[in-house]
Amino acid sequence: MLALSINRLRAANRNRAFQRIPLRKRVTALAQTAKVPLAPVLEWFGLKEMSLIDSDAALAGFGREIGFKAADLFESLKATAAEAKGLILAQATRGRKRKEIQWDGATLARFRSLKEAIDAEYTTESQSDDE
Repeated sequence: MLALSINRLRAANRNRAFQRIPLRKRVTALAQTAKVPLAPVLEWFGLKEMSLIDSDAALAGFGREIGFKAADLFESLKATAAEAKGLILAQATRGRKRKEIQWDGATLARFRSLKEAIDAEYTTESQSDDE
């Protein structure tokens, strides 16, 4: 049942254009579209909130299994952090430079850690695909 739920979430994600929204919002919408219970999937991956309180490895593994591109997963996690601070990331720039959020040092360090975990998870996947 768990594998079926993950496959349905992956299929729903593949058929949906990327939006720069918090991870929880996107995945909740995917679960509703796919008609799958989300709690057992999150528990399997060791996720509690799909936010920065979750481990880097759990977030990276979950994102890869659900079919996120590495860059899209990272952007969703940045949107998650922005929402937690009461901010909104712009969806598009429309030809002008987007005003960047001034993140505090701890959040920037967390982003670096997440980026490393995501890169490692996706690199491991592509290496195993080559074998």
